Amino acid sequence: MSLPIAIQLFSLRNTIPNDVEGTLTALKEMGYDGVEFAGFYGKTPQEMRSICERIGLVPISSHVGFPQFRDELDRHIADSVALGVKYVAISSMHREFHIGGEEHEGVYEFIKEISAKMRENGIQLLYHNHSYEMCEFEGKRLHEWLFDAMTADELQPELDTAWLELEVGEAEQYIRKFKGRCDLVHVKSYYGKEGFDELVHSPDEAKPRDMFNFCNFERGRLDVRAIVRAAEESGAKWLVVEQDRMDADLTELESAKINIDVLKNICL
Repeated sequence: MSLPIAIQLFSLRNTIPNDVEGTLTALKEMGYDGVEFAGFYGKTPQEMRSICERIGLVPISSHVGFPQFRDELDRHIADSVALGVKYVAISSMHREFHIGGEEHEGVYEFIKEISAKMRENGIQLLYHNHSYEMCEFEGKRLHEWLFDAMTADELQPELDTAWLELEVGEAEQYIRKFKGRCDLVHVKSYYGKEGFDELVHSPDEAKPRDMFNFCNFERGRLDVRAIVRAAEESGAKWLVVEQDRMDADLTELESAKINIDVLKNICL
């Protein structure tokens, strides 16, 4: 099985604003099949959809922050429809909105409302995790509380493998927990800095951000082959590359090329 590969455009946030069409063309030439949006870089959603169609990239998904949904739900739904995506992810939802947090009341109900409106337009709602969802409340991870409160139709995870590996370990096993419910998997790697391996997991606090950095797949600790295998076995439909921070000696496009080459070598 060979899964199609997209890239989260946040990985090229310093490059794409200077030349939207040129950057997307370069990604297509590297071998990417689709893109995941995090904003429209001065274009309208309709313009971005037309550019992707012209180049031959699938606009597979888009990220919207939870506060942005609360402020302008109908606009974000309209933008998603105009963009032509099949998936929209809640890109982040800070800890205060999760169970046990000061702003939690009504959050699950609102997510169900977002989901219902998205599904009316043929769009599946996802939730993209970071590290804090792996903290615990009353002995259970915040991520688990969230998904136990939702049906598979209401919410799918977009599992971010670097954050999972950092906080849980064996990200591939966590992917398998969501077999049949994880259409998109975020493939992202990292390396630990000095002293990282001595850190002990805390159920109440994520690992310090200054103890690790994100990097390309050649340099990172992530077992990319094991992640791809778990994604395939769990019914994933897309792999989505993301690299939040760049390697100091490489451009964003150079890193994107390394990452697609590693994945292609594994998938083909």
